Amino acid sequence: MISLIMSTYNGAEYIVEQLDSIRLQSRTADEVIICDDCSTDNTVAILQGYVSYYSLSAWKIKRNNENKGWKRNFRELLQEAQGEIIFPCDQDDIWQLDKIERMTAILQENPDIKLLASNYTPIYTAEGQKLSLSREEREENQSVYKPTDLKNFFYIMRPGCVYAVKKELVKYFDTYISEEDPHDAFLWRIATLIDSLYIYNSSTIFFRRHSNNATRRVKLTKQAHIEKLNYYADVIARMRRFLEQEKPASNETTIDSVECFRKWISLRQELQNGGGIMTALKLLPYLKCYYSPRTYLADLYFLLMKGKSVNEDKS
Repeated sequence: MISLIMSTYNGAEYIVEQLDSIRLQSRTADEVIICDDCSTDNTVAILQGYVSYYSLSAWKIKRNNENKGWKRNFRELLQEAQGEIIFPCDQDDIWQLDKIERMTAILQENPDIKLLASNYTPIYTAEGQKLSLSREEREENQSVYKPTDLKNFFYIMRPGCVYAVKKELVKYFDTYISEEDPHDAFLWRIATLIDSLYIYNSSTIFFRRHSNNATRRVKLTKQAHIEKLNYYADVIARMRRFLEQEKPASNETTIDSVECFRKWISLRQELQNGGGIMTALKLLPYLKCYYSPRTYLADLYFLLMKGKSVNEDKS
């Protein structure tokens, strides 16, 4: 059984294109659950009219009684879905019409894969944030591979809307996820720890970027920077607890990576909480943990320029 889940909020402008691309899939989902998070526009009316017009008996439309936020909404949808394979879906993208068929076939042929993430093709509307894709993210050679770089544990290199997830990963929500975790970040890290994260080098969606995207770059203040580091420290603590309690067949490189990131985050916290030049120097051996050298410079900037802000980068 294949499930598709979508969280909506004020998505009227683009949602019909997304619904069309789901309905016209070459391999349709057995279950489609769409939960609206108290939209103030006519998103719900569009959804209900669409389902009625096309007599989509496998589609279920729900509306929250209170605004839960997209993180909780997606988390609860993943827990509700009944399929062995679950496709999270955003409200404003356009799926290639064979996405479900292609990714399902790969998962069925490779039982070791618990999370398969594809590439994507950005499309821009109005003031959508421009994305800088890596060479790997632009690949179209149809290969499937397991990421091995140290950073792949910590940095989420694909958005959740290009995931196909085995339901068995969702059971870890009960014990290890926090209210602050985006569902895709949590699933990515857990799949990495159990050695079951794979990338599909082919685009499966047109990833729409516009001024109202739920995830977009924001200005980061010193206080927000400290709070973010505290959150990352909590993430690492929970992932270490996962390794200790679940005892997955992770290799020593994975375990060492988690410990390396723990020490790195701890030093960054020390730096922002009064550490001086010696702490900054201690961070130099951990430059490999930074997404880019720019983030190390941001750490120094916040140390020296109290109360200022910079553009957020992966950190």
